[in-house]
Amino acid sequence: MQANIYRTTRYLWSAVVLAALTACDGGSSSPPVATHFSVTGPASVTSGTSFNVTVTALDSGGNAVPGYSGAVQMTSDDPQAQLPANAALTQGSGTFAVTLKTVASETITAIDAATGSLHGTSGTIAVTAAPAPHVAVTGPANAVVTAKFTVFVDVRDAGDALVGTYSGTLHFTSTDPNAVLPADTPVTSGSLQFPATLNTLGAQTVTVTGTSASAIAGTSQPINVAPVAPLLIASAAPPSGVAGRTYGGTINTSEYCSYTTPGRSCLPCGLTICNSLPPCPRRGPGPARCLRVLSTTGFQFAAAGGVPPYAWATPTAPPGLTLSGSGLLAGIVPMPGTYPVTVAVTDSNTPLAQQGATYSISIVPPPPPAINTVTMLPIATLGSPYIGYTFNATDGLTPLTWTESGALPAGMSLSIGGVLSGTPTGSAGPYAFSVTATDVVAQTSAPVPVTLQVFS
Repeated sequence: MQANIYRTTRYLWSAVVLAALTACDGGSSSPPVATHFSVTGPASVTSGTSFNVTVTALDSGGNAVPGYSGAVQMTSDDPQAQLPANAALTQGSGTFAVTLKTVASETITAIDAATGSLHGTSGTIAVTAAPAPHVAVTGPANAVVTAKFTVFVDVRDAGDALVGTYSGTLHFTSTDPNAVLPADTPVTSGSLQFPATLNTLGAQTVTVTGTSASAIAGTSQPINVAPVAPLLIASAAPPSGVAGRTYGGTINTSEYCSYTTPGRSCLPCGLTICNSLPPCPRRGPGPARCLRVLSTTGFQFAAAGGVPPYAWATPTAPPGLTLSGSGLLAGIVPMPGTYPVTVAVTDSNTPLAQQGATYSISIVPPPPPAINTVTMLPIATLGSPYIGYTFNATDGLTPLTWTESGALPAGMSLSIGGVLSGTPTGSAGPYAFSVTATDVVAQTSAPVPVTLQVFS
């Protein structure tokens, strides 16, 4: 009996010692071996939207196997899936971009590309339909019966971004039964603008609908349609002017430069100034455009009421002034005086409405001539042709007539154009004289004293 107890005790101590030695020695077990893949991804995705799945090599106990570096092939039960090319895992793991398109419950499978013996399948991924694009329709807040205006259309996705690749045909309707709208129109870049005319008073809307099977639609905000106001000339009387000077002041007008889609980068329209200016505020959800400023001179007539656009004409105008069709009175009146000017504006209504007015424009002379200061005349030499000197002045109504008084050297003279020239004769010395300028309306400058030094 005691012998059996001794043998059992000895056996147990041997087992303990062996286990301890094995632990200290680091063991002699083999490295973990990959037996399958874990494939993880989102529970749901939107059709056509890329997402990531993670593939991890696992052993039979479900532990990661960082030593696995084989290549994996991705497959899916979605026949329209966009899957990555075969790629090796790094330290037993890898992330791959996948796109599913079929609206259903789909899975993704990873397979060892070399042997096919290892594989793994994701959980079910619910693929939902992408939100249908919509049409953003932007029109003016107010309109006038029979007056044409512009409506802007953008095809946009659920995030309100422009769908620049959209192409299709658009159909136009309105709550106004008498609206004038274009026929069905194709759009190829996601954006379109078209003319519209509303003919029924009150709040009206314009609706744009795609004609394809997957129809898209959008409606403008209410457009308040008001009756046509009487046509009238809204600008003040034209101002006075100065003879021989550009009539009117500087007028700054602005216009939009074009833009590209979908990037919305402004084009220069032939002038780099457009690119140097900031974009204008967006028109609702539509694209921003660049603005350029154009400067003209003259007096701009303005009209109100009726139906724009307006056309201007003038039966009578001061000499040198013209009236453009847009109502800009510009030019140079050569002589002072009081001149009548008659203007007429016509709108675009049916029938046309017209309004006229007659004004009196006073054109005054400019200030009298003022001779520029003469610092020093070129020196003259007896018997030698003088190199000449031209006097000049500011203001006055040109051409100016120049005269001199005093002692000029013999052989020299001042022309009516203000040029001192000739060949001095006689004696050397300083010659003092004065010059005066007179304009065409008999305004005379103050005389300016001048000294010419003549050497022998």
